[in-house]
Amino acid sequence: MRAAMDRYRIFHSIIGAADLTSMQSVMGCMLDQLILAFDVERGTYLSSGGGSLRCMAARTAMGSDIPNPMVQIPNEIIQKVVVSGNPFSAKMPIIPKNMGSASSWGGVQIKNILALPSEAGGVLVGVTYLERKNNYPVFNQSVIDTISALVQDIEGIISNSRKYEKSVYEIDNLKNEIIMSKINMISQHPVMLRLFKQIDKLARVPTTVLIHGESGTGKELVARAIYNLSGLKGQFISMN
Repeated sequence: MRAAMDRYRIFHSIIGAADLTSMQSVMGCMLDQLILAFDVERGTYLSSGGGSLRCMAARTAMGSDIPNPMVQIPNEIIQKVVVSGNPFSAKMPIIPKNMGSASSWGGVQIKNILALPSEAGGVLVGVTYLERKNNYPVFNQSVIDTISALVQDIEGIISNSRKYEKSVYEIDNLKNEIIMSKINMISQHPVMLRLFKQIDKLARVPTTVLIHGESGTGKELVARAIYNLSGLKGQFISMN
């Protein structure tokens, strides 16, 4: 019950602090809350796409971004999680990739790490990587389950947002195609698409419309388009 309450509280803290229109903001806030709630020293979220992983957010316990995070995480562990689709947790030495063969072991630190995958629609969409200091306890199964569920909750929000944006885009395109077919005007230019929407709105208004502009700019074409969409009966009459 306590784990469920913590998950609920942390989830709403993330949603309350993040800009939900920005995936980078959401994942940054998610890492901040995970760091705060689970005694994490630093965390990184890697987004999957096009067969590769890229860093979407990387945060420290001090609330700052991590510079060059990709050279500071164990790539072999990340790849193991990607291939297996299962979380990985262990206490192990972390060797930064930028340490050359002649480097001393002074740069190597023992960390408690957790790397877990997240999915949307059965497809891997990201990997969350977290580190605790050596003197902190390892991530137990209860903590792993809670963090995994939280990350999936956040991925669900992002997935739904993507689906919504795609649906809105497809509906707008369909509306534009319908309008263009009725007014015999075709264009994909943003300025013309805005004009088509204005024509559609004006056609619904039962009043006189004044169209002004220089000769040759298409005033009659716009007037005819408004008339065709208005549903009025009778022939369109053009007078010069």
